[in-house]
Amino acid sequence: MTTGLPKPPTFRSIFFGIVLFIIALLAFLRIGDVVKYAGTALIYIPAKLGLIDMVMPKDVIPLPLEENPSLITIPSPGQYVLYLNNYDMLVVHDAIVAGDSEPWMKLQSEDLDTQVELTLIGRGLTWYDTPFARGRPVVTFKIDEPGTYRFTHPARQDTIYLVPDTMTGKESRITFWVLAELALIGGVAFYIVRKRTANRREQLMKTRAENRARVEETRKRIEKKVENKQKDEDLPYWKRRY
Repeated sequence: MTTGLPKPPTFRSIFFGIVLFIIALLAFLRIGDVVKYAGTALIYIPAKLGLIDMVMPKDVIPLPLEENPSLITIPSPGQYVLYLNNYDMLVVHDAIVAGDSEPWMKLQSEDLDTQVELTLIGRGLTWYDTPFARGRPVVTFKIDEPGTYRFTHPARQDTIYLVPDTMTGKESRITFWVLAELALIGGVAFYIVRKRTANRREQLMKTRAENRARVEETRKRIEKKVENKQKDEDLPYWKRRY
């Protein structure tokens, strides 16, 4: 037995294959952004319900690192975090955290009277980090008085991002509400699928019952026909039905 050769791929299938490959490659190269955007999608609904806080694009302030020191204006009091996306500086940062050394940057009031306490962040990128600031968080600090501050740092042709810190110390709460959201979505999806399956199962059972009834009716007609034929054969030939 011989089989025919497989059909050659069509232009459409080749085109879509190339597109899917490019999308997969870009997603792999930007895996950090993919993770953060996925986390933002999960956080969005609890944030809209007021259960947790969420950073919006307007909250992110880019800070150029070209000049050292530089002046930055912090609009309101609260907890803040700095996001960094420079590979070399991240390597130095991780080494400083591992060595339990002093922070590699300073933040002081403009008149140099007050120095803000900086806490280095040793963790890597996580799903609840904001995608609106490039990189990952490296430093968190608290501002009591809004205003202009003197920022001392290594000079680089790069940018660091000032973001309100809505995550530090609230990781368990965020995880709880996201898991609750996923459980609710999963429960609704399960109910819909089960309801559709139940309807299909009910329709299938109804169809099977109708088929069985038709088969039974056909069987009875055949049996009656055979029975009548048998009776005719037992009668004299002039009384038989033809």
